[in-house]
Amino acid sequence: MPDERGPLISFAVPTYQDGHALPQALDSIFAQPGGDAVEVVVSNNASTDDTAAILTRYAAVHPNLRVLTQAVTVTFDENLARAIEGCSGDYVWTMSSDDVLEAGALPRVRAALAPLAGPVVVLGNWWIGDGELCRVRLRRRLAFDRVEHDRAQALVEAGVWGLFMSALVLPAARTRAELARYREGDGLTHWKVATRLLAAGVPLLSIGAPIVVQRWPDADAPPYYDVPLIFGEQVRRQMSALRRDFGVSSSTVRATESAVLRSILRGFVGTARRRWPEVAHRWFVPLLREYWSYPAFWQWIVPLYAMPRGVLGRLWPLVRGVRDAIAARA
Repeated sequence: MPDERGPLISFAVPTYQDGHALPQALDSIFAQPGGDAVEVVVSNNASTDDTAAILTRYAAVHPNLRVLTQAVTVTFDENLARAIEGCSGDYVWTMSSDDVLEAGALPRVRAALAPLAGPVVVLGNWWIGDGELCRVRLRRRLAFDRVEHDRAQALVEAGVWGLFMSALVLPAARTRAELARYREGDGLTHWKVATRLLAAGVPLLSIGAPIVVQRWPDADAPPYYDVPLIFGEQVRRQMSALRRDFGVSSSTVRATESAVLRSILRGFVGTARRRWPEVAHRWFVPLLREYWSYPAFWQWIVPLYAMPRGVLGRLWPLVRGVRDAIAARA
């Protein structure tokens, strides 16, 4: 159970219709060394599947689990905000209900936080997992844990990798103070809070080892062609706000936006290979109009569309094999 001062870390877990995956997520938290000394706040967004029954069952066994139940379905950002507001820890670990913690992740993060005197934004490494959460590849290269005090470097790093909420651990009091700004947003509250805190001078604690496994969408799931455009616009608005409010330099804004775009486009190459005509119409032309001046566009999109589909189909498995081999050796 958390002590009287409250736990060091609380998990804020928004969930909706994730009864098939939620037990794995909860088990991965409670099975951690010290898993009984953290607080877990799950906000059930009026799910109609078996989520409520699962949470009732877990709450009967784990007294450090707190369940919030929304009477009606709210936005993802609002549901996440309510989960964060229900946390009493010094730090809030925002976690998707269909991801799982890597073994030893909790003590690793706690040990990294222990010697630090002030608040930090924690950004961990993570695995990409398949539908069964079998580890496929690392998202970032393995590295030593480090604290980044340079605001520009921290913003670029978190601007790219902080989009994945399950790898973020945020200082709770500072986070709650920013929630009103973003709770009616577009699914990126966690990322916007993190980048705002970094722009305000909060250091970034980068955890080099993987701390979570992200469940990758099924290969047959419908592709969302407008994701690069939507994310690009959201990132652009946020970085403009940070430049206005904190004097973030234009070069930092540009570097962050380009890095985010490049990361997103990498993940869409496979989609483009499978559904070429649709992507050409709905993706290439809008990206050309919006991002023609970004290096990432010329590095990834133009070569992609210059290639015949058959050549791309043969080349893509080779590229993935080389990438996975490099990740395995890292």
